[in-house]
Amino acid sequence: MDNKMEGDSDTELLDPFKHSMAEVSSRVDAYKRRLEEKDMQLKMASLSLQSSFCALSFDLIGIRQDIEMLERQKEQHQQLQRELMARLEPDTIEVSTAENGSPKVEINHCKAPEGKDEMVFIRFGPSKCPYQNCRRQMDSQLLLLHYLFDHEQETSGVQQCHRLIEGQRTVLSFQAMNYPFGVNQVLGLLAYCGTVEQQFVQQKSPMRRKVYNSFLPQQHVHMESDIPVVVLMCRTKPSAMLSEKLQARQSHLLDKHTDHIFVIWLVTPNIRRKLNATLYLCGRDAAVMGCSVVRVREVNRSQETHRFMPVDSNYWRLTYAEMQKLSNGFRDELHLEIGLTEVPPT
Repeated sequence: MDNKMEGDSDTELLDPFKHSMAEVSSRVDAYKRRLEEKDMQLKMASLSLQSSFCALSFDLIGIRQDIEMLERQKEQHQQLQRELMARLEPDTIEVSTAENGSPKVEINHCKAPEGKDEMVFIRFGPSKCPYQNCRRQMDSQLLLLHYLFDHEQETSGVQQCHRLIEGQRTVLSFQAMNYPFGVNQVLGLLAYCGTVEQQFVQQKSPMRRKVYNSFLPQQHVHMESDIPVVVLMCRTKPSAMLSEKLQARQSHLLDKHTDHIFVIWLVTPNIRRKLNATLYLCGRDAAVMGCSVVRVREVNRSQETHRFMPVDSNYWRLTYAEMQKLSNGFRDELHLEIGLTEVPPT
């Protein structure tokens, strides 16, 4: 109603015979200002709509790009599966039974042109990824590819694969108290490539080349015949070493953090070639050092400390006091030196 009256008064004031020129001029100026304000409001609303539309357009572009990337990844995964199945045709696969109830080993021979290596693809069945927040079920031929690319940005600092010939050692560094209680942490990724003699024979002349890792990109293709090994650590309770019954009896007992133990172990998908790991652990003072020799465990077995520790001795257990001494009261970074050797077949 007020706007209508203002409009009528503005129209009336346009008559110079009823009002002075000063009044008409004043009302006309006010009318112009209102029109300019409304026009500015409309322009601002239009700009706001255009900005929202642009933001929505960018969101849609991002969504489309994400969908396209997911589709490409899906196609790549399906292609990998098709290629793997093509390499492992049922009529060319030898199946042998592994020991201790382990999965069967599948061996596929691919004939090669004259002068080239004959490729022998060896599978050990599917197993869960040992990374704590992953646990994806992967074929053994794809585990190294999965480690290198799906976990390349892990916060644990595993940025590379340390390739080891027998007799060589590598060092992994970490802060012991940076890891939460009860969580398996990956300290590093290794690739065992055999002895110097095995490497020499393989490079000297065409032969049967055993392939444990498929579909590696060009920069990692030299690791096709290597045995991938993951180094793990967990801070847990001493009761993890006890049987389930004894664990249940002690579950109500409160434990101090000074009672915690640190467990280090290694896993591999290869169930044919047995590896031993020689481990040295020290801090800034190399004179204060711990040492242990453990067998590398199979990745397809449980990696939960409370499950494997009561029945398996292939791990290194360090007490809180030992870790405190080695790390100078947990102030120094710890250095884990690792060497791998192959156990002769029996």
